[in-house]
Amino acid sequence: MDSQMLPDLNSANLDPQMDELQALVRSSRAEQAAISSKILALKGGVSTPQPSLKMSLGAPGVLAGAEEVTSLREQLAEVDHMLLQKDAQVETLTSQLLQLRQVVAAPQSGAEWRRRYEDAQKNYEQLQRDVQHIRQDAEKSRTALSSMTSYLKVLESDKRSSDAQRERLVKELKKHTEKNRSHEDEKSSIAHQLRCLEEAFLVCVGRVTHSLAAGVATIVLNGKAPEARFTTLRANSNGEGVIEIFREPDADEEIFAMELSVAGGASAVAEGAEGADPTILLTSSSGNDNENLRICCVSNEEFMKWTGALKTVGLDCTISKAETTGWRKKK
Repeated sequence: MDSQMLPDLNSANLDPQMDELQALVRSSRAEQAAISSKILALKGGVSTPQPSLKMSLGAPGVLAGAEEVTSLREQLAEVDHMLLQKDAQVETLTSQLLQLRQVVAAPQSGAEWRRRYEDAQKNYEQLQRDVQHIRQDAEKSRTALSSMTSYLKVLESDKRSSDAQRERLVKELKKHTEKNRSHEDEKSSIAHQLRCLEEAFLVCVGRVTHSLAAGVATIVLNGKAPEARFTTLRANSNGEGVIEIFREPDADEEIFAMELSVAGGASAVAEGAEGADPTILLTSSSGNDNENLRICCVSNEEFMKWTGALKTVGLDCTISKAETTGWRKKK
Protein backbone atom coordinates (compact mmCIF):
# COMPACT_ATOMS: atom_id res chain seq x y z
CA MET A 1 0.00 0.00 0.00
CA ASP A 2 1.05 3.61 -0.67
CA SER A 3 2.68 5.39 2.23
CA GLN A 4 0.18 8.28 1.96
CA MET A 5 -2.69 6.01 2.93
CA LEU A 6 -1.01 5.09 6.24
CA PRO A 7 -1.49 7.49 9.13
CA ASP A 8 1.39 9.13 10.93
CA LEU A 9 2.51 6.56 13.47
CA ASN A 10 4.56 9.08 15.42
CA SER A 11 1.55 11.35 16.14
CA ALA A 12 -0.47 11.16 19.33
CA ASN A 13 -3.85 10.47 17.60
CA LEU A 14 -3.11 6.83 16.68
CA ASP A 15 -5.85 5.48 18.96
CA PRO A 16 -8.61 7.86 17.63
CA GLN A 17 -7.73 6.85 14.10
CA MET A 18 -8.00 3.22 15.06
CA ASP A 19 -11.40 3.87 16.64
CA GLU A 20 -12.60 5.78 13.56
CA LEU A 21 -11.53 2.98 11.25
CA GLN A 22 -13.24 0.42 13.42
CA ALA A 23 -16.45 2.53 13.41
CA LEU A 24 -16.34 2.78 9.61
CA VAL A 25 -15.96 -0.96 9.40
CA ARG A 26 -18.93 -1.49 11.71
CA SER A 27 -21.15 0.96 9.74
CA SER A 28 -20.12 -0.67 6.46
CA ARG A 29 -21.06 -4.03 7.85
CA ALA A 30 -24.42 -2.66 9.06
CA GLU A 31 -25.18 -1.18 5.64
CA GLN A 32 -24.14 -4.42 4.01
CA ALA A 33 -26.51 -6.31 6.29
CA ALA A 34 -29.41 -3.92 5.46
CA ILE A 35 -28.77 -4.19 1.75
CA SER A 36 -28.61 -7.95 2.00
CA SER A 37 -31.95 -8.07 3.81
CA LYS A 38 -33.48 -5.79 1.16
CA ILE A 39 -32.22 -7.99 -1.61
CA LEU A 40 -33.63 -11.05 0.11
CA ALA A 41 -36.97 -9.27 0.51
CA LEU A 42 -37.07 -8.25 -3.15
CA LYS A 43 -36.13 -11.73 -4.31
CA GLY A 44 -38.91 -13.13 -2.11
CA GLY A 45 -41.55 -10.84 -3.64
CA VAL A 46 -42.27 -9.02 -0.36
CA SER A 47 -42.81 -5.22 -0.61
CA THR A 48 -41.72 -3.69 2.65
CA PRO A 49 -41.22 0.04 3.01
CA GLN A 50 -37.63 0.92 3.94
CA PRO A 51 -37.20 4.43 5.21
CA SER A 52 -33.45 4.48 4.80
CA LEU A 53 -33.59 3.14 1.29
CA LYS A 54 -36.44 5.51 0.44
CA MET A 55 -34.46 8.40 1.69
CA SER A 56 -31.34 7.44 -0.15
CA LEU A 57 -32.89 6.53 -3.47
CA GLY A 58 -36.04 8.85 -3.48
CA ALA A 59 -38.49 6.02 -4.42
CA PRO A 60 -42.17 5.85 -3.20
CA GLY A 61 -43.06 3.62 -0.29
CA VAL A 62 -45.20 0.97 -2.04
CA LEU A 63 -45.46 0.28 -5.79
CA ALA A 64 -47.66 -2.16 -7.56
CA GLY A 65 -47.55 -4.04 -10.82
CA ALA A 66 -44.86 -4.03 -13.44
CA GLU A 67 -43.67 -0.54 -12.66
CA GLU A 68 -42.97 -1.55 -9.08
CA VAL A 69 -41.05 -4.63 -10.18
CA THR A 70 -39.01 -2.61 -12.64
CA SER A 71 -38.31 0.03 -10.02
CA LEU A 72 -37.27 -2.63 -7.55
CA ARG A 73 -35.01 -4.21 -10.08
CA GLU A 74 -33.35 -0.88 -10.75
CA GLN A 75 -32.98 -0.29 -7.01
CA LEU A 76 -31.57 -3.84 -6.64
CA ALA A 77 -28.96 -3.14 -9.31
CA GLU A 78 -28.03 0.12 -7.60
CA VAL A 79 -27.89 -1.64 -4.24
CA ASP A 80 -25.68 -4.39 -5.69
CA HIS A 81 -23.37 -1.74 -7.09
CA MET A 82 -23.25 0.06 -3.76
CA LEU A 83 -22.67 -3.28 -2.00
CA LEU A 84 -19.68 -3.99 -4.20
CA GLN A 85 -18.28 -0.55 -3.46
CA LYS A 86 -18.83 -1.07 0.27
CA ASP A 87 -17.15 -4.47 0.07
CA ALA A 88 -14.15 -2.87 -1.61
CA GLN A 89 -14.04 -0.18 1.08
CA VAL A 90 -14.36 -2.83 3.82
CA GLU A 91 -11.49 -4.80 2.33
CA THR A 92 -9.40 -1.64 2.06
CA LEU A 93 -10.14 -0.69 5.66
CA THR A 94 -9.48 -4.26 6.82
CA SER A 95 -6.07 -4.28 5.13
CA GLN A 96 -5.28 -0.85 6.63
CA LEU A 97 -6.30 -2.16 10.05
CA LEU A 98 -4.08 -5.19 9.67
CA GLN A 99 -1.16 -2.99 8.64
CA LEU A 100 -1.80 -0.69 11.59
CA ARG A 101 -1.90 -3.69 13.93
CA GLN A 102 1.37 -4.94 12.49
CA VAL A 103 2.89 -1.51 12.97
CA VAL A 104 1.58 -1.39 16.54
CA ALA A 105 2.91 -4.90 17.25
CA ALA A 106 6.27 -4.13 15.61
CA PRO A 107 8.08 -3.29 18.90
CA GLN A 108 6.91 -6.53 20.47
CA SER A 109 7.89 -8.43 17.33
CA GLY A 110 11.33 -6.78 17.44
CA ALA A 111 11.76 -7.81 21.07
CA GLU A 112 10.67 -11.32 20.15
CA TRP A 113 13.09 -11.43 17.25
CA ARG A 114 15.81 -9.95 19.47
CA ARG A 115 15.13 -12.68 22.02
CA ARG A 116 15.20 -15.26 19.27
CA TYR A 117 18.43 -13.77 17.98
CA GLU A 118 19.97 -13.88 21.44
CA ASP A 119 18.81 -17.48 21.88
CA ALA A 120 20.18 -18.34 18.46
CA GLN A 121 23.44 -16.56 19.35
CA LYS A 122 23.66 -18.55 22.58
CA ASN A 123 22.92 -21.76 20.72
CA TYR A 124 25.52 -20.85 18.12
CA GLU A 125 28.13 -20.14 20.81
CA GLN A 126 27.24 -23.40 22.53
CA LEU A 127 27.54 -25.20 19.22
CA GLN A 128 30.91 -23.53 18.65
CA ARG A 129 32.07 -24.72 22.06
CA ASP A 130 30.77 -28.21 21.29
CA VAL A 131 32.53 -28.14 17.94
CA GLN A 132 35.73 -26.99 19.68
CA HIS A 133 35.41 -29.86 22.16
CA ILE A 134 34.74 -32.27 19.32
CA ARG A 135 37.81 -30.97 17.49
CA GLN A 136 39.91 -31.35 20.64
CA ASP A 137 38.57 -34.87 21.11
CA ALA A 138 39.29 -35.61 17.47
CA GLU A 139 42.84 -34.27 17.87
CA LYS A 140 43.29 -36.40 20.99
CA SER A 141 41.89 -39.39 19.13
CA ARG A 142 44.24 -38.66 16.22
CA THR A 143 47.19 -38.43 18.62
CA ALA A 144 46.09 -41.61 20.39
CA LEU A 145 45.70 -43.31 17.01
CA SER A 146 49.22 -42.27 16.04
CA SER A 147 50.54 -43.55 19.37
CA MET A 148 48.62 -46.80 18.99
CA THR A 149 49.95 -47.15 15.44
CA SER A 150 53.51 -46.69 16.68
CA TYR A 151 52.85 -49.11 19.54
CA LEU A 152 51.35 -51.59 17.07
CA LYS A 153 54.50 -51.37 14.95
CA VAL A 154 56.59 -52.00 18.07
CA LEU A 155 54.39 -54.96 18.96
CA GLU A 156 54.68 -56.32 15.43
CA SER A 157 58.47 -55.97 15.63
CA ASP A 158 58.44 -57.71 19.02
CA LYS A 159 56.20 -60.41 17.56
CA ARG A 160 58.62 -60.98 14.69
CA SER A 161 61.57 -61.15 17.07
CA SER A 162 59.54 -63.40 19.40
CA ASP A 163 58.64 -65.67 16.50
CA ALA A 164 62.29 -65.83 15.45
CA GLN A 165 63.32 -66.52 19.04
CA ARG A 166 60.57 -69.14 19.38
CA GLU A 167 61.77 -70.88 16.22
CA ARG A 168 65.32 -70.76 17.52
CA LEU A 169 64.17 -72.12 20.87
CA VAL A 170 62.20 -74.88 19.13
CA LYS A 171 65.31 -75.84 17.18
CA GLU A 172 67.38 -75.73 20.36
CA LEU A 173 64.70 -77.78 22.12
CA LYS A 174 64.88 -80.41 19.40
CA LYS A 175 68.65 -80.35 19.57
CA HIS A 176 68.64 -80.58 23.37
CA THR A 177 65.99 -83.32 23.19
CA GLU A 178 68.19 -85.31 20.88
CA LYS A 179 71.19 -84.55 23.06
CA ASN A 180 69.20 -85.53 26.14
CA ARG A 181 68.20 -88.77 24.44
CA SER A 182 71.83 -89.43 23.60
CA HIS A 183 72.74 -88.52 27.18
CA GLU A 184 70.10 -90.92 28.43
CA ASP A 185 71.55 -93.62 26.21
CA GLU A 186 75.02 -92.70 27.38
CA LYS A 187 73.79 -92.67 30.96
CA SER A 188 72.31 -96.12 30.49
CA SER A 189 75.57 -97.28 28.93
CA ILE A 190 77.59 -95.69 31.74
CA ALA A 191 75.25 -97.22 34.30
CA HIS A 192 75.76 -100.59 32.65
CA GLN A 193 79.52 -100.05 32.64
CA LEU A 194 79.31 -98.94 36.25
CA ARG A 195 77.47 -102.10 37.19
CA CYS A 196 80.06 -104.07 35.28
CA LEU A 197 82.85 -102.19 37.06
CA GLU A 198 81.15 -102.73 40.39
CA GLU A 199 80.87 -106.42 39.68
CA ALA A 200 84.47 -106.45 38.45
CA PHE A 201 85.53 -104.54 41.55
CA LEU A 202 83.76 -107.06 43.75
CA VAL A 203 85.47 -109.88 41.88
CA CYS A 204 88.84 -108.11 42.17
CA VAL A 205 88.30 -107.34 45.85
CA GLY A 206 87.32 -110.96 46.45
CA ARG A 207 90.43 -112.19 44.73
CA VAL A 208 92.66 -109.73 46.55
CA THR A 209 91.01 -110.57 49.87
CA HIS A 210 91.61 -114.29 49.46
CA SER A 211 95.21 -113.79 48.24
CA LEU A 212 98.44 -113.46 50.14
CA ALA A 213 99.76 -111.03 47.52
CA ALA A 214 98.14 -109.55 44.45
CA GLY A 215 98.71 -106.82 41.93
CA VAL A 216 99.58 -105.95 38.36
CA ALA A 217 103.04 -107.19 37.61
CA THR A 218 105.20 -107.63 34.54
CA ILE A 219 105.62 -111.36 33.95
CA VAL A 220 107.55 -113.54 31.55
CA LEU A 221 105.74 -116.82 31.01
CA ASN A 222 107.83 -119.70 29.73
CA GLY A 223 110.39 -117.40 28.10
CA LYS A 224 107.83 -115.40 26.10
CA ALA A 225 107.71 -111.64 25.78
CA PRO A 226 107.05 -109.66 28.99
CA GLU A 227 103.41 -108.77 29.66
CA ALA A 228 101.62 -106.78 32.36
CA ARG A 229 99.05 -109.06 33.97
CA PHE A 230 97.07 -109.22 37.19
CA THR A 231 98.81 -111.79 39.40
CA THR A 232 97.67 -113.33 42.69
CA LEU A 233 99.34 -115.67 45.14
CA ARG A 234 97.06 -117.66 47.43
CA ALA A 235 97.24 -120.71 49.64
CA ASN A 236 95.13 -123.76 48.89
CA SER A 237 93.45 -126.00 51.42
CA ASN A 238 96.74 -127.85 52.05
CA GLY A 239 98.57 -124.61 52.79
CA GLU A 240 100.55 -124.81 49.57
CA GLY A 241 100.92 -121.82 47.34
CA VAL A 242 99.12 -121.31 44.04
CA ILE A 243 99.98 -118.41 41.76
CA GLU A 244 97.35 -117.37 39.21
CA ILE A 245 97.61 -114.95 36.31
CA PHE A 246 94.55 -113.13 34.87
CA ARG A 247 94.31 -111.03 31.75
CA GLU A 248 92.20 -108.50 33.69
CA PRO A 249 91.53 -108.21 37.42
CA ASP A 250 87.86 -109.14 36.84
CA ALA A 251 88.43 -111.84 34.23
CA ASP A 252 86.25 -114.87 34.69
CA GLU A 253 89.09 -117.39 34.31
CA GLU A 254 92.82 -117.27 34.72
CA ILE A 255 95.15 -117.62 31.77
CA PHE A 256 97.79 -119.43 33.78
CA ALA A 257 98.04 -121.16 37.18
CA MET A 258 101.07 -122.66 38.88
CA GLU A 259 101.19 -124.79 42.01
CA LEU A 260 104.10 -123.97 44.31
CA SER A 261 104.41 -127.04 46.47
CA VAL A 262 107.67 -127.22 48.41
CA ALA A 263 107.31 -130.99 48.73
CA GLY A 264 106.80 -131.25 45.01
CA GLY A 265 110.04 -129.46 44.22
CA ALA A 266 108.86 -125.95 43.50
CA SER A 267 111.52 -123.28 43.75
CA ALA A 268 111.88 -119.51 43.76
CA VAL A 269 115.13 -117.80 42.74
CA ALA A 270 115.82 -114.06 42.94
CA GLU A 271 117.88 -112.61 40.10
CA GLY A 272 119.09 -109.13 39.27
CA ALA A 273 121.98 -107.68 37.22
CA GLU A 274 124.13 -104.70 38.22
CA GLY A 275 121.80 -101.64 38.48
CA ALA A 276 118.75 -103.57 37.23
CA ASP A 277 115.46 -104.34 38.98
CA PRO A 278 115.30 -107.75 40.71
CA THR A 279 113.18 -110.58 39.29
CA ILE A 280 111.82 -113.74 40.84
CA LEU A 281 111.99 -116.96 38.82
CA LEU A 282 109.36 -119.47 39.90
CA THR A 283 109.45 -123.14 38.94
CA SER A 284 106.41 -125.30 39.41
CA SER A 285 106.19 -128.47 41.41
CA SER A 286 105.04 -130.48 38.41
CA GLY A 287 108.62 -131.38 37.54
CA ASN A 288 108.46 -129.72 34.14
CA ASP A 289 111.44 -127.38 33.81
CA ASN A 290 109.93 -125.71 30.77
CA GLU A 291 107.04 -124.43 32.89
CA ASN A 292 108.40 -121.40 34.71
CA LEU A 293 107.29 -117.92 35.56
CA ARG A 294 109.40 -114.84 36.03
CA ILE A 295 108.02 -111.89 37.99
CA CYS A 296 109.74 -108.60 37.19
CA CYS A 297 109.67 -106.26 40.19
CA VAL A 298 109.90 -102.55 39.51
CA SER A 299 110.93 -101.72 43.08
CA ASN A 300 112.38 -103.29 46.19
CA GLU A 301 108.99 -102.89 47.90
CA GLU A 302 107.32 -105.04 45.26
CA PHE A 303 110.17 -107.57 45.55
CA MET A 304 109.75 -107.75 49.32
CA LYS A 305 105.95 -108.17 48.88
CA TRP A 306 106.27 -111.19 46.63
CA THR A 307 109.13 -112.81 48.52
CA GLY A 308 107.32 -112.37 51.82
CA ALA A 309 104.15 -113.96 50.39
CA LEU A 310 106.19 -116.85 48.98
CA LYS A 311 107.82 -117.36 52.36
CA THR A 312 104.35 -117.51 53.91
CA VAL A 313 103.54 -120.57 51.81
CA GLY A 314 106.89 -122.13 52.76
CA LEU A 315 108.84 -121.17 49.65
CA ASP A 316 112.06 -119.34 50.53
CA CYS A 317 113.40 -117.20 47.73
CA THR A 318 117.09 -118.04 47.16
CA ILE A 319 119.45 -115.53 45.59
CA SER A 320 121.45 -116.43 42.53
CA LYS A 321 125.22 -116.26 43.21
CA ALA A 322 125.92 -114.59 39.91
CA GLU A 323 123.51 -111.81 40.71
CA THR A 324 124.22 -111.35 44.39
CA THR A 325 126.32 -108.22 44.14
CA GLY A 326 123.98 -106.33 41.87
CA TRP A 327 120.84 -107.32 43.73
CA ARG A 328 122.22 -106.32 47.11
CA LYS A 329 123.34 -102.99 45.76
CA LYS A 330 119.88 -102.50 44.35
CA LYS A 331 118.31 -103.49 47.60
